[in-house]
Amino acid sequence: MLETFLTDMNACYDKAEISLSQQPQNGLLSWLQENSNMYSKYAMFALTTVDSWDKFENKEVLQKAHLETYKRHTEFMNKVSLHFSRSSESQNDEALR
Repeated sequence: MLETFLTDMNACYDKAEISLSQQPQNGLLSWLQENSNMYSKYAMFALTTVDSWDKFENKEVLQKAHLETYKRHTEFMNKVSLHFSRSSESQNDEALR
């Protein structure tokens, strides 16, 4: 069950990262709003302490799933931030020309 969850979660974030790379013109907030449905269930799981006992066989497995999801979500949000800071810099450079 854990491996399936982690595979699905990673596939979801992979898809979100592809979408991110294809949307360089949108601002950060609009992109997050438009695309949050892709990863929101994992973000909520990563950012809360809600126990999902129906998905996991015990507390240790739940904790591992939570930790792995938190790591991946944090990595993804760092990529989002970096992507849009670069986009901003590029737009500022163009405006100065």
